[in-house]
Amino acid sequence: MKTWVVVINWQRWFDTALCLESLLRSDEPDYGVVVCDNGSQDESFERLQAWARGDIRIAPPAHPELARLVTPPLEKPIPYHVVKPQEPTVPPLPRPGGGRLILIRNEHNHGFAAGNNTALQYLLANHAVRFVWILNNDTIVRPEALRLLRERAERDPRIGMVGSTLRCFDHPDQIQAFGGATYDAVRGLVTPLGYHSSASSPFPPLSDVESRMDYVIGASMLVSRAFLDKVGLMDADHFLYFEELDWALRGRQQGYRLAWVPESVVFHKEGSSTESNRGVRHPGKQRADFHLVLSRLMLHRKWKGWFWLLGCLQFAAFFGKAVLRQDVTRMNILVQAMRGYRQWAKKGTPAWQLVFRPQP
Repeated sequence: MKTWVVVINWQRWFDTALCLESLLRSDEPDYGVVVCDNGSQDESFERLQAWARGDIRIAPPAHPELARLVTPPLEKPIPYHVVKPQEPTVPPLPRPGGGRLILIRNEHNHGFAAGNNTALQYLLANHAVRFVWILNNDTIVRPEALRLLRERAERDPRIGMVGSTLRCFDHPDQIQAFGGATYDAVRGLVTPLGYHSSASSPFPPLSDVESRMDYVIGASMLVSRAFLDKVGLMDADHFLYFEELDWALRGRQQGYRLAWVPESVVFHKEGSSTESNRGVRHPGKQRADFHLVLSRLMLHRKWKGWFWLLGCLQFAAFFGKAVLRQDVTRMNILVQAMRGYRQWAKKGTPAWQLVFRPQP
């Protein structure tokens, strides 16, 4: 089995089960799925198993375009295998109609990159694996999405990472991104390509999008085995955010390029797992913003030189703006992010061990 999908779950078993209802209908002829639970405390792991056995049913989305991708419910039970993170690769259990399901449980949440690395290390022990699709759990996918990504990557060995057309889950007629995003290193701003354009409008030329793409958005990102062997795994220093940009920069150093497949369509909720879609004073939103600032500092420090200088200037500008606006919540986030960055830079403290205290 050469193609596998990795889905990370944290405290959102319902989203993950809905994602699997669409994913396990893929028309990819031979593929498997690894769900890695990142130390959830809401019985996610047990509930996903109950869903696979057929003990729990998932209500489809209200929007008819999305509902069609997950109904009728998949025939249950769905065979699955539970493995430990360090367990040798086991033969996947066959499932009628294709698709194999493996469940891995991490004891602790060490972040998005670390969770994906657990699954990637497990899969790379099997030399038959040629492609891995990293897919967010808060997504619903069209049946051809995986196959089209894999076919594009197979046609050009210079491609290391391939992205899908991301459409907004709550507004399916809106584009969330044409595969990836640009990063403005001067202002520290990320801009998804095609953001909020109409899905019914003509798409820009493929070459134009790919030439502007700085990284593939991790909500849907297929990587090749050759890329993984040469570039390595994600940098687990990044608990949340900027792990895709760092990966893309490392890939470019090794001669790999990024690609987009317009016809590979994924509907993405955006921010549900990280709680970045909450109000500005919500503790989850503050924590997400803390990791955003921290990971940006880490990225700029790692790539050094002028890139690090820009990172320092960005931070100073963000802090000055917060002071002028008397935004106490934002100042608290920035101060704690800088304190966390110094602990990481001087003592090697991993991001998942840093304690963030949200503003009441």
